[in-house]
Formats: sequence, C-alpha cells, structure tokens
Amino acid sequence: MHTLRDINLNLLVVLHELLVEQSVTRAAHKLSMSQSAVSHALSKLRLMLDDDLFIQERRGIRPTAKALELRDDLEKALHHANAVLNPGDGWSAVTMKRTFRIAISDYGTYLLLSPLLARVRQEAPSVDLFFSSADHHLIASHLMSGNIHFGCCIMDSVYKDLCVSPLFQEKLVCIAGKKSRLAKQSTLSLKEYLDSPHMVVASLTNAYSDVDAALSKKGHKRRVAAVIPHFVVAAKSIENTDMILTLPYRLAAAMPELAETPLLTPPVEAGTYTYGLVWHPRSREDKGHSWLRDIFNEVAEEAARQAE
Repeated sequence: MHTLRDINLNLLVVLHELLVEQSVTRAAHKLSMSQSAVSHALSKLRLMLDDDLFIQERRGIRPTAKALELRDDLEKALHHANAVLNPGDGWSAVTMKRTFRIAISDYGTYLLLSPLLARVRQEAPSVDLFFSSADHHLIASHLMSGNIHFGCCIMDSVYKDLCVSPLFQEKLVCIAGKKSRLAKQSTLSLKEYLDSPHMVVASLTNAYSDVDAALSKKGHKRRVAAVIPHFVVAAKSIENTDMILTLPYRLAAAMPELAETPLLTPPVEAGTYTYGLVWHPRSREDKGHSWLRDIFNEVAEEAARQAE
C-alpha cells in the first residue's frame, strides 16, 4: 500500500495528462516537460502501480484497463487538490481546469455545439471538451468505465442504471431528392413510402431502425438503397437522387439547405422520442459536471424553441 509520503504527487499530474492526450509528445508539451522526463515519470508510475498503464501504438499510446479505471478518481483528486491550493468563497467555473469527454451524434453536434462551445469558452476558458461520435450501443459501457463523462443521444431502456437529463422531444419527417416523383408533394402515402428507395442513417452493420420495426409490425419492409453514417451528410447527399430520407424534424428545420424542401410526415407509426443527456450517478454531486449539464439543457431548450 502506498502513502502520500512515498510518492511524488507530480507523477499523478503526468498520469492525468497522458490519459487526456494519449501521446507522450503532446503530454510533454502541455506540461512544459521534455519527452524523456515524461517517459521517466511513466516508468515510475508503472513501477508504483504495478501495471503497464499504456500500450504503445502507431499513433500514440493506448491506456490499459487499469489506467482507465483510475481516470475518473484521478480527475476528482486533482480537482480537489487544486481547490485546496486555491481556496476561495466557493466553486467557480471561471477557475475550473478540467477535461470533459462527450460522445455525441452528428445530429446533436449540428444543433448544439456552436452555442455550447461559445458558453463554455466564455464561462470556463480553462475547460477542455473532447467530443467523439456516439455509438448508441457503447455509451452505457463507456460511462460505466469512465471513458466518457456524457452521452448525448436518443434515450431508451439501456440507460436504466444511469442518470438521464431529457433535452427535448423529437419527431421524424421525410425529405425527397429532386429526382424523386415525391419531391414536390406535400403528403406521403404508405404505398409511395414503400415503393421509394430509401437512404438510411445507420452503421453499416446495423441499418435496422425503429422505422423498420414499425413497418415490420404491419408486415411491410422498405428498400434500403444507401446507408450513410451521418444525418447531416445524408441530408445534403440526397438532393440529386430519387431517394427519400427519414430524419429528425429539428435537424431538417435547422439546415438552411433544406429551407425550400417540403417536409413530409412519414406514414409510419414511429412516434416521438426523447433526445437527452446520459451520465453516471457518481457525478451527481460534481459541481463542474452539474455546471456543464445545465449548459447542455439551456442550449438545447433554445435550439428546440428555434425549431418550433
């Protein structure tokens, strides 16, 4: 067992930057240290913690399972240490130095990122935000392991053991490419929907969605002619095709490229769904985490209002 007397606490600062940057070169630059000094510190950390901590790869270093396990507690410890060394009247966003990792869909980035980044830069200039694409099926496990602090995605039962902050309700609409005979229509029948080739936003290995599930219940199946990984790209790519695309209403309403495009109601009982923020219960009393949750809620409320 290690005690604080036995270790150089600066090693924990080095470990934190290595976890954030996942590169000895970038961590050294951020810490104003030489690469050899960081490598030497890593050697001491490996000996102290009895683990490799990082595996060398072509484009940097990859944290081991133990390093990932330590990350959340390490960030909290450094945050509290900084508060001890810089006492004041209370917590303040403007003095906070932290990194938040957020998994978010391209739909969410299009609607929320610009106002979110503006607020964060204004209120907490020393806070860093690292965004990654949101794989719906991995968000829960990444939150459990501490790989991310937030998931911004469609809410469902897979998050029952986590905390959820609903951001807004969403519905689906359809748009048709210019070469589709539906391009000028204001309504869309089920027959027209099923007879059309569809562009679907999904991963290559999982193009089946709630729309397909709703169709299947009625004994129907649509033809998927193209699978695109991002909504924004799909909405732009469909223009000169004969396909139709089913997408979130707020995205379609926010894109200037679709301002003159008729938004059709899909003849499918897909209903509405909740888009929200999901996070781990261990962060419930974390003031910095709570501050960022509030910003997410405020910018989402404004985005939802603009799309009404």
